[in-house]
Amino acid sequence: MSVVIIGLAWFGLSFCAPVTETPELPIPVPLETPSPETGARSKQTSLDPALVIEGKSVGQISLGDSFADVTTILPFRKNYDEIHDKGIFKYSDGTVDICAKVLYRNAVGPKDDFNFSIYFDDDDRVIQIEGSSSRYHLRNNISYGDKLPDVAKKYRDAQVYVLRGSGGSSSIAGKDLVYIFDEQSGIAFEFRYSRQSKARKLDRFVVFPPGHQFLPETCVTVPQSFNRISLEEAEAELTN
Repeated sequence: MSVVIIGLAWFGLSFCAPVTETPELPIPVPLETPSPETGARSKQTSLDPALVIEGKSVGQISLGDSFADVTTILPFRKNYDEIHDKGIFKYSDGTVDICAKVLYRNAVGPKDDFNFSIYFDDDDRVIQIEGSSSRYHLRNNISYGDKLPDVAKKYRDAQVYVLRGSGGSSSIAGKDLVYIFDEQSGIAFEFRYSRQSKARKLDRFVVFPPGHQFLPETCVTVPQSFNRISLEEAEAELTN
């Protein structure tokens, strides 16, 4: 299947320039919450930077935040972070994939191990947040490094999918990424193969609007495919 790329977005990659010095973490900036009447923000206390809330936020970044909000909380670092505009992919069969604008914020050391991919709509509002950190956790005690069966027990209505063609990186030994997600709750979990443990463990947390369709990085483009599998098949995926 031929594909013409109208716009360009980079997917599944996290780039980091060589680091000679670990910068100090920015002081958390109090964020403002939009009021129903005006849409203006009123001051509120900063969120726990390691807390993930289904359908709402990852740390201090919330769904609906503007691009300006995000770069106020997480100031853009020219040598470490990246922005990629919306990508539009047209295929020979007439289908089109549209991938959202994204801000990649890369971890730079032990003092700042938070990786973010933050996706924006055409109005520059956050529509999906993907984050990875050894400190991330949910209030239901799901945390970084958990195994898929343990997470599945917490979400009885969750779906399990595998992203075929995502295992090209040598860091994950050619093994495809496996996801479990609950669209009604607005939460997804990405399980990545670990060479050290020789198993897939929870690596990435994704928050999106409850009731909306979930897709990794907001879209899946050829030659990758996003396929539903059973929990039993998923467990086999974890050991193959």
